[in-house]
Amino acid sequence: HNLDKLIFSYWHKLNNYGRYALIYPIINYCIKKISSGIYKFEQNLFVLFKRYLDDRLYELEDYIRTDYYLHLIDNFFINGKIKVAKEFLESNVTKFHPEHRDNLMFYVTALMYFEDKRYGDALNRLAHIKTNTFLIKVRMKKLFLKLYYEMGLYDEAVASANNYRMFLINNKNILG
Repeated sequence: HNLDKLIFSYWHKLNNYGRYALIYPIINYCIKKISSGIYKFEQNLFVLFKRYLDDRLYELEDYIRTDYYLHLIDNFFINGKIKVAKEFLESNVTKFHPEHRDNLMFYVTALMYFEDKRYGDALNRLAHIKTNTFLIKVRMKKLFLKLYYEMGLYDEAVASANNYRMFLINNKNILG
């Protein structure tokens, strides 16, 4: 495995600051590749995030970065490990920025419910999220769309898709 050769073969020789300095840009690289549609990096990102958690590298930060945690949630969901992401959040809630703690908990719980096909409960959790944070709103809108579709609420799904499209069109965070 390339990560073993690139990083983990001498991981034990580094202190946590060295590990953080090494893993941080590689996580960012994987996220950029995945964002550009190269999904083969999902497994590498999962291994990196797992190491980030296992070695408690997040303790080197004042707060765990919300964007990192959202990418971690996405990645753990894809890899069938969303419950691990929720357990991590629950046991480290004070390490998240106070402004995002509740919203992150609602979101990750909604994803767990979605995974368990408890769509009504997932909608309920999403309805509790109050934020203007772009990265959270994008994920919420996508999950609303998936939920409506899975529930057979096709009119709501179409309306949700239109809402999402307008959100993207009107959002200054993504315009070039």
